[in-house]
Amino acid sequence: MIEYFVFFLLALLFLIEASTPYARLAGVEIGRGESGFALQNILSFSSRILTFMFMPLIGYIVDHSLLINKEYLVYLVPVITIFLIVLLLVFRNTVMSIYVSLCRSIVEDGSVFSFYKYFGVSSIYIGGYSKTKSKRVFCYFNKYLLLIAIIYIPYYSCWPVIVTLANEFPEYRATIISSSALLNGFSTMFMTLVIDPKLTQVMSRRRITTYLYDLTIKARLVALIMSFGFIYLFSAFIS
Repeated sequence: MIEYFVFFLLALLFLIEASTPYARLAGVEIGRGESGFALQNILSFSSRILTFMFMPLIGYIVDHSLLINKEYLVYLVPVITIFLIVLLLVFRNTVMSIYVSLCRSIVEDGSVFSFYKYFGVSSIYIGGYSKTKSKRVFCYFNKYLLLIAIIYIPYYSCWPVIVTLANEFPEYRATIISSSALLNGFSTMFMTLVIDPKLTQVMSRRRITTYLYDLTIKARLVALIMSFGFIYLFSAFIS
């Protein structure tokens, strides 16, 4: 059962990372943008660091041949993550309320652990967008959204591909598993150096920011669908 737990937990970590645009938006909501940045960094850093803790678990799965006749499990990560991110978009107001309480906790108490005191203090509602504004924002930022989708393909494909390779070539599992740092590190640096500064540029324009951050999450959905196809083709190629 550990193999199912590992892949489901990995999908949850991907969900946390995907929700970080709402963390930044929560800081804007309470007029303290710096708290949103802090919360985004906490969530993003924690999710990515915890992802690296999968190395010994993946090694255990490979050492004990837990994927024999269960190769389909590598497809669970993108499938479950797609489902979870769709739920994130559907319940975004609830997520925003949680993140706003976390931002208030950071501002008032200097900690995220007392967020329960601020939960429900103010209701958050992210409404719809006019077609004119939506089209204008999408056309202006379409290149950046495409970059986000492309850069997240290796990020989402990384662990399924590594598990597949380690399962096929167990004698090289140490090299294969440690290579995850390269792919995750590349996507993190690209997002930090190229995408984040552009997203920060529009933070003062509340309505555009909300729609744009929604689009960045949808770009992750596109990346997940593309990574599913890549994982399928990769698995078929080495089999």
